[in-house]
Amino acid sequence: MNPAFGYENKTIISTLKKSNEQLNFDFLFILIVTFLTLGALYRSFFLIRDMRKLRSVLSSALPYRRYGKIEIKVTDQCVIPFSVQLFQTAYIILPVSILHSSTNTKLAIAHEGQHHRQGDCLWAYFMEGIRIVFWGNPYLARWQRISNELQELACDESLVGHQTISAHDYGRCLFHVAQTASQSHISCQKFACTAQMAWGCEKETESFITRRIYMLSKYQRIGFNRKVFGSVLAISAIFSSLGTAYAAQKLF
Repeated sequence: MNPAFGYENKTIISTLKKSNEQLNFDFLFILIVTFLTLGALYRSFFLIRDMRKLRSVLSSALPYRRYGKIEIKVTDQCVIPFSVQLFQTAYIILPVSILHSSTNTKLAIAHEGQHHRQGDCLWAYFMEGIRIVFWGNPYLARWQRISNELQELACDESLVGHQTISAHDYGRCLFHVAQTASQSHISCQKFACTAQMAWGCEKETESFITRRIYMLSKYQRIGFNRKVFGSVLAISAIFSSLGTAYAAQKLF
């Protein structure tokens, strides 16, 4: 047997094995990419559907007030106040049920306005984009829920810290929102890319709002003494700078 012929056979067999391995790797890669793409498209389909539902709610809602770029509307298609950013317009959507109390209406507007100031509505778009790309990650839903809860607690602390907002009235407003949501035929309100005054469904919403109401007494108010102290520090800094400049001028 010719040794050269045997060597050529081994080379051909080795090449065929490498080709098969490469084909298997390519097939597996294409399969994984296809699976991930289909999952992302599936998630995108539900996001587009929810955004269409949101646009329908916004278009049918009645104008209430407008503050600069923030447009406030009222609708009977939701039970929980929420805010959303669409292009250059920021929206605050109020349920009809909250208009029975002028105090609750003002507090709901202040709460949703705080969401816009914190950038929570833009963050909602980022979270939805992350959930599309990494749709298979089971911890993303939990991360989003924790993020939403922290946003709500941040709004509560910011608003209750002002002298013009009573913690008692704010707590009653939260309780009203939870009670209305539990009694409504809409068992779970979910709008994509929004920041809502309460998240979750029924018992989850009630338990979280109960915790938020309890936390209201823990937040420190921005009292008169703190404002005066800050003003005194600012004035002292100004006079100190002027004194230093005057002394330097005398020296030279």
